[in-house]
Amino acid sequence: MWSLVPFIGMVRFGASLICAAQFAALAGGAAMWQAPRWPGRVAVKERPAVKLEELTEVPFVAPWERRIILCRHGHVAREAADLQENAFYGGNFDVPLSAGGDADMRAVAEYIASQHYSEAAATVFASPTAAVSGSLLQRALAPRVVGGVRLVQSDLLAEVDRGRWANLTAAEVRRRWGDDSYERWALDDDYGARECGGEGMGDVRARALAVRDLVLERTLPGTASVICTHLWVARQILADAVGVEDGGLCIDVPYASISLLDFPDTAWPSTRANRDLPYVRLLGCVPADAAGDAVGMHRKGR
Repeated sequence: MWSLVPFIGMVRFGASLICAAQFAALAGGAAMWQAPRWPGRVAVKERPAVKLEELTEVPFVAPWERRIILCRHGHVAREAADLQENAFYGGNFDVPLSAGGDADMRAVAEYIASQHYSEAAATVFASPTAAVSGSLLQRALAPRVVGGVRLVQSDLLAEVDRGRWANLTAAEVRRRWGDDSYERWALDDDYGARECGGEGMGDVRARALAVRDLVLERTLPGTASVICTHLWVARQILADAVGVEDGGLCIDVPYASISLLDFPDTAWPSTRANRDLPYVRLLGCVPADAAGDAVGMHRKGR
């Protein structure tokens, strides 16, 4: 019996060679990247997670895994919701997409529809306040998926409720709650509820992982589902996927970004003892700048 060890070593070595590749933009409008198919397997627990500008090749989902295509909504127009510029907001605010955010989400939808339709991404899950972004994804996928695509809304995917921090800027929060208040809010599971009258990060994590498990239950092996959500829900899902314990504070999830997570049965549900980490194919990857609110590759939000 011959051994698979040399072959696996070659695959991992090949993965390291492609990490320096740059994505190419398509012509016109909101430019988009190319993502050739690649059959290798790269586990986050064996190497750091990578971003799209470093990894351009995305494999098909394996027949024994379930894929989550995790998207953050596009850039928003705070002024349309009577919010201060750069102010914090949360799940209790319905903030519309800006013109640039709409263009970016259309580009993301086209990428997903062109690259992942064959994985039968037949359901898009979104929070009620991210439903516009979710519907753009649904409409792009629907013509390419037999039987169409459903849009399922869930409050479990809503952004964190920031309580008394809503409509305050970071500078205002620091003056009232202290210079390290943002870090304490992110790292202390109960700080948001106890000090801000909002939602604790522990509660956000619990519902984020609960809805992730629900989506995986409804996703057949060898297929994908799309989740369109907000910054801190996405961070909790990604923090769990890469095995960090800072609540996702270290993970950049730009507006209109995509992350691909492949879950073998040993990587979920969240209550499973000694879970494996899922395979993270893309992490916080964004389209090229769209016309309108183009402000660079990594558009950080709060």
